[in-house]
Amino acid sequence: MSVKPFDLAMTFDPEVLWPDANDCPDWPLMDENSRRMNPSFSRFDAENRLKRLRYMLNKGTEDLRPPTKAEAEQAKELLFEAGTAPNWRWVALGFKGMRPARRDNDAAEMVLEAVHVRGWLRKLDERAASAAKATAAREQDRLKFAVSTYVDNVEGLKAELASLEEAAARHAQRAADEQAFNRANAIRQSLQWDRSAAVVAAKQLGIELPAE
Repeated sequence: MSVKPFDLAMTFDPEVLWPDANDCPDWPLMDENSRRMNPSFSRFDAENRLKRLRYMLNKGTEDLRPPTKAEAEQAKELLFEAGTAPNWRWVALGFKGMRPARRDNDAAEMVLEAVHVRGWLRKLDERAASAAKATAAREQDRLKFAVSTYVDNVEGLKAELASLEEAAARHAQRAADEQAFNRANAIRQSLQWDRSAAVVAAKQLGIELPAE
């Protein structure tokens, strides 16, 4: 059975280059002026760029596997050699002591960009995981606060409520009495107005009101 070719885009391991994912420089590498003038790039942009780099590095082959350690070292020896980095981007990525092994350095440049993109995607994953963890921690704190607030205050509030029950009952009675008083006055006033109107109407009709 034939062995699948390995993915040249995985020649370098971002976890080795940047053990702390947040140390990976933001992708793409730009100077400050360019970064201010250009919109930020998204995960979608990075994933598409990585697909393109894989396609170009592996000449369109898609059924690939990660390289073994020996294969990765062999690829590095073919593509890179010790020397002064060709540009500031190499230095920014931590490759200041390396340069392309061949005059045509396209493959070396793409391998470096591939590990940079992978490192940046890992950085985004770490940030998302940290944000989710922080959100979960805040929710746990909120729930714990709700429980502790109840536990700490329930007995005192119950005792205070018991001491106020009698006064609350008196207040409720006063409110009910006041409501009844106001309703009684309204009924009496309504009866007076209705009787006056009925007396006038009965007189005009020549009849007498029923005895009360």
